[in-house]
Amino acid sequence: MIGMHYWFWFILGLLLILLEVAVPGLISLFFGLSALIVGALCLFIPIIPWLQWVLFSVLAAILLASLRTWVKSMFGGRASQSQAIDNDIVGQRAIVTQRIMPGHPGKVELRGANWSADAAETMEPGTAVKVIKKESISLTVERI
Repeated sequence: MIGMHYWFWFILGLLLILLEVAVPGLISLFFGLSALIVGALCLFIPIIPWLQWVLFSVLAAILLASLRTWVKSMFGGRASQSQAIDNDIVGQRAIVTQRIMPGHPGKVELRGANWSADAAETMEPGTAVKVIKKESISLTVERI
């Protein structure tokens, strides 16, 4: 009877891993992995129920402390790369290709690509501008 609890741990592990998909934060993933490990151990080794909970808690803490930062960096690398591109664009020189008026974005050419751009003053095509802000796929520019 002691080893019969393995199915509980497998179900709990799968539910916790699915919870990670619904509520990302890289925490329930490690609790789910811990539950799967305890379930696998219970399948082969009879472990008394209170010790299963202790093992689950200790494994979850170890996995969380040792792997969360590493796993998070695997998924977070693209965001920091995007931020570096944003910082690289701000301050760059561009040329207005379509009239920009306050409240009515126009277009600028920056590094051979056309961008939607807004400005505090009206600017005609051919005007040299400097990028002062990048927000999503739109730029805010000012006259040089």
